[in-house]
This record gives sequence, structure tokens and C-alpha cells, in this order.
Amino acid sequence: MDPDRAPLIRWAFEAWASGDYSLNRLADELRERGLTHRATANRVERPLTANSLHAVLRNSYDLGLVTWRGVEHEGKHPPLVDAETFATVQRILEAHRLSGERAHKHKHYLAGTVLCARCGSRLLFGITTGRRGERYEYFFCSGRHSGRTGCDLPYLPLEQVETAIDAQWDHKVFPVPLVASLRQQLTDELRSYNSTVEQEQRRLTERVAAIRRDRYKWAEKAMEGVIPEDIARERQQLLGEQLLAAESALVRLSANQEGHEATLQAVLDLGSALQPGLPAE
Repeated sequence: MDPDRAPLIRWAFEAWASGDYSLNRLADELRERGLTHRATANRVERPLTANSLHAVLRNSYDLGLVTWRGVEHEGKHPPLVDAETFATVQRILEAHRLSGERAHKHKHYLAGTVLCARCGSRLLFGITTGRRGERYEYFFCSGRHSGRTGCDLPYLPLEQVETAIDAQWDHKVFPVPLVASLRQQLTDELRSYNSTVEQEQRRLTERVAAIRRDRYKWAEKAMEGVIPEDIARERQQLLGEQLLAAESALVRLSANQEGHEATLQAVLDLGSALQPGLPAE
């Protein structure tokens, strides 16, 4: 098991199972994190594409299985992903195939927080463009979309969902203990997130240093005539792209961390805005 690739592939399955990524976006994220195709005798490492990512997510090898003459058998290697996550990944891949990924390219501030009242699945956000260019924004049940629950919830216009959410919040009154608990939970979650960001920053910093060392090594090999110049140029070009991606990811992480600090302060001030009182019936 490749110790460098394994954590990234495991994360890819978990990220895709969340339903928050398109193939292109996830492939871009994985490239920035350093996942590439393995080098072979005839080809150097090369960037990951959306098509190759699709093949990775479909491959039951990471579930701990091997295929021999069309039949799957339990392999001797440890699985990178559990059966439930793998099954979720396959359902979402199929749902994306049927929908052409149109609905998954759009974001809304309520996405991921609203659940279907009929089957409990997450509501997804989508936008459809009419013949005259008009946009129709709506939420739909992920359970019905994937065929997982047999749900019959119809598509819900965005305005209808937002109005219902506003009506719910208008009638909510929060007791003091709940407000204190909520503030503590959110504070802990944000601090945990910042810790994760710092770990990723360290990993990317180490990767930047490793790529730079690798570039020097290949330059020395080319100067010494150990390897053909065309192979050295191809390798240097790939390393340059990887270096740029890693450095760009570091810049974004730093910017995100500053934003999270501001968010953390907003969370700490949350209690004053909730107007604690008696719990709602």
C-alpha cells in the first residue's frame, strides 16, 4: 500500500460520499493535495483527471477486493474504505451520471442543512435554465434522486423552502442553557477545523520542500547525462505544475484561516443575537 497515495484516496471516497463535490472539482482538489498517477517504466507521474478519478471511485480494489476473470474475491490487502462509504459513493456516481452533474454544480446557503420530511434524506439544490434563459432554482430529495429511499417528494421551489425556513425561525425561542451549549459546540468545531487546516498547511509546506528537492535532483541528473533530456524536461514540467498547485493551496489555506478567525468571533457573539428565553413548544 502506497503510504503517500492511500490517505488521499481514502479522503477522496469520504469527500465524494458527502455529496458536495463534482468530479472536476474533486479532481482539482486532489491534484492540489498531491495525488497523481503512478510513474511507470515508460511514463513519469502525471496529473489526475476527472475521468481517472471516476475510475478510482469505481474500483473495488480499495474496498479490499480483487477481480480475477470477472469474479471479485477478497484480497490480502487492507481496504481503504468501508463498505457503507463505498456503496454511497457508487449511488452518488450513478446519480451524477443520470443527471449529468447539472444539479451538483450549484451552491446555496441552505444546502446540506435541510432534510426531506418524508424520508430524512438531505435536500440538494439545483438550477434549471429555461428555453428563454430564465432560471428556476429548487431543492430536491437526494434519496429520491438516487433511488435509494423510494421517496416521492416533488421538486420544491427555492422561495417556498426559504419561506418555510423563515417561518420556523420566527417562532423559535432559545433557553439560556441551549444557547451556551450551542456556542460551545460551534466554538469547539471551528477550533477543530482550524487545527485540521494547520495540519494541512504543514503537510503542504513539507510537500513544497519535497518537490523543490526533487526538481534539483532531476536537474542534476540531466546535467550529468544520467537521463535523457526529454524525460528530464517532462519531469521538470510536471514538478513545476505540482509546485504551483501546492503553493496556491497554501495561500488559500492562509486566507481561509483568517476568515475562520472572524467566523469564530461571530460565533462567540451568537448568544446576544438569539435573545434567550423560554423554549418553544
